Amino acid sequence: MSSEGSSHLPVARKDFSQQGTVDWVNLCDHTLDFSIGVLSRCSNAGIDPYTAIIGQMVVKKLKLSPNGHRNVQRALDQLRAFGSFGDVLWFGFGIKSFVRAWAANDEGMSGLSLAAALSECFQEEYTAEVFHEMASLYNTPATLTPSVNQWLQVVRACSGIFATTTFPVIAEQMISLHPARLPWFSCRSVEDGFPLPRDLAIVLDGPSKAANEELAPITAAGSDAGGWIAAIAEWLYGLSVSIHDGGQKLLHANCDEPVRAQVQIIFEAPNQERTNALECISKTYYLRDFRDLIPRVAGDGSHYFANGRLSWETCWYSTFGQDFQDMMALHVDVGTAFGCAAKLLETTLPGQWDSWNVSRRMKGFLPDFDSASGQGLLDNAIRLFPELQVAKYHMDLGFRMASLDALGLYEEKSSTLRRLCQCFRCTYVGPMQQTKNAYCHVRILETIIALCVVLASVTPADGLCLTRSGLQGFYAKVGFNKDTREEITLPDLDKDPGCFSTIVQKIDEHLVSGNNNLVSVAKLFGAPLVSRASSDQLSALSNEGICVYYDTLRELSIRKEKVGRIHVVPGKIEYNNKPFRQIEDQQWLNNDEKPSDWKGNMIDSTNASLMVTERAYSLYLNYELKGFDHLVNIPPAMFISDVLTMPRAICKNEGCPKLLPSLRISKEYQLVHLHGINIIFLQLDNLNSCALVHLVWGVEMSFLKNLACVQCCLHKALAHFFGESYGEGELVTPKPEDPIYPLYFVSR
Repeated sequence: MSSEGSSHLPVARKDFSQQGTVDWVNLCDHTLDFSIGVLSRCSNAGIDPYTAIIGQMVVKKLKLSPNGHRNVQRALDQLRAFGSFGDVLWFGFGIKSFVRAWAANDEGMSGLSLAAALSECFQEEYTAEVFHEMASLYNTPATLTPSVNQWLQVVRACSGIFATTTFPVIAEQMISLHPARLPWFSCRSVEDGFPLPRDLAIVLDGPSKAANEELAPITAAGSDAGGWIAAIAEWLYGLSVSIHDGGQKLLHANCDEPVRAQVQIIFEAPNQERTNALECISKTYYLRDFRDLIPRVAGDGSHYFANGRLSWETCWYSTFGQDFQDMMALHVDVGTAFGCAAKLLETTLPGQWDSWNVSRRMKGFLPDFDSASGQGLLDNAIRLFPELQVAKYHMDLGFRMASLDALGLYEEKSSTLRRLCQCFRCTYVGPMQQTKNAYCHVRILETIIALCVVLASVTPADGLCLTRSGLQGFYAKVGFNKDTREEITLPDLDKDPGCFSTIVQKIDEHLVSGNNNLVSVAKLFGAPLVSRASSDQLSALSNEGICVYYDTLRELSIRKEKVGRIHVVPGKIEYNNKPFRQIEDQQWLNNDEKPSDWKGNMIDSTNASLMVTERAYSLYLNYELKGFDHLVNIPPAMFISDVLTMPRAICKNEGCPKLLPSLRISKEYQLVHLHGINIIFLQLDNLNSCALVHLVWGVEMSFLKNLACVQCCLHKALAHFFGESYGEGELVTPKPEDPIYPLYFVSR
């Protein structure tokens, strides 16, 4: 066996080309050596080695420039894998992933570069069809042509390689130069931006010929996917590029003489008539629309059109354009409203949350993440989105308002934005009216605030940015369809735009989407959920080259900032070097009999493990904690939901009640009897706290102490049984025969 086959995929070094085609008869007689290790990598990724070899031949002419080679190598060097608890699972690109073997030679690196660049801006299924069409251009016999599904496995293995590089940001900037680029909810077709796969395959032959000087400067005209052509020509192949609109207005150029650029892109004007014929005369290519041929996979616009990623520094302007700029001209109103919202999210009373029908999950989420409300929300918003810096001073002023004044001031400033907004919603006079704004100023502000709250629990990989489709989908979650004049979702929330209750419910909708914030976050970063499982059972998912997972899979904990923390990284979910699309709770496992007295039934903290069951489509998983005389199984997604929906006592360190002033908690286990209620204070280690929370929640009420003082814990216990107004009258002590369960307070 040759040494070449020992570490990477071999290359068909013999030249099988004949006048631009391939001599398939001679190719079939050629022998290649594979090591068992390489075959194992291909098998784990579900890739047929033959497909990978054909892929190398298909892109053989697409040679990377020296700078392009450095860009790709830098992307490969930055690929990381993050381990789960006990390193049972890995999230990202493992050291034995297929792409590392394929990138070991120039042909393989060219193949993975094209697959990664395509999948970064288009759907994986569409990218596979482009590769299929590229192979057919070599007159491949039908019996020797890899299927679209085989190409799809190659594409999925390469998706996400460029996610943290500058490529998707550059691609989005060039795609967005198209003069007909419209808001998602008013697009002529959800598939605008997708040329026919064969058209794109033919065009991809152009950069190679231009680089090899086989062809004079090439011209590609048509949809905004031409922006992607310009991006790869510049970033991968080192070619000079120019972009013009239909009227020959220069939009972009990386050379001194745009008319002599090697790749020239022409974006058709919004009202320019399209031709149905593919022009391939001399050096001109036309990219026809791929309308109505791509199946819809999500209801909010995620990944329906060609799009890259948005730079954090210019995220909002890149998405909402002049409408955002016009809104920020009113930075006094915007900043004041944002500061008031931060104040209200921090100080709103439980009774007010109930009147707004806020879920328990949101009530637990806000105090658990310092950046989800209050000053932490303002600071995090400026850190994530520098475009908001101009409003910072008035954000701080709004936050310093009293809670009762903040609600009225928020709605007053929202009303000011609504009066000056020129969108269809804010200026509605009839179904045929013409409006100036594509986006609503009030809705943009609400989207910014809601997104900052949701991102308080998210830790993206360095360099990973939001997608334009994800951000517009977030905006549209409680949006308006300009063309159909119909609400997209939650029509009841749009009756009174600008009310604080609207933004509260909008935040809540994302946090409890299927009782799982994981799904909403995945869409923001370009990984819409494609799953047959209920989203409230998911603790990790991987799609379109992006992996999203809960921190609970790394460490089982009830500590603040840990439960509900979401990590977003490029790559896959890997188990035993094999990729999987999602992780679900192992629901069928039963726990041992619940201990009647937690004292003396402690878990052995050194005996915890992550139990994984492999299925065809996903992994089933749970934590197994072994006690001295019992076993506790904890499904991660269920555990997260339990903790975030659990009532908690929170102390503001002022005005604390004085129910038992002399009470001090000095033991690991202490029982307090007050007005017929058994209140148990526990100071446990982390794993025992997790086990208790999982076992007693829903049976005996459990509260997280959450740094609260003892008196506030007692107040919370009485309020649970007697209501928040229990101090206004005489307490009715429960009768001995009444079933009173103990209330546990667990120190975090």
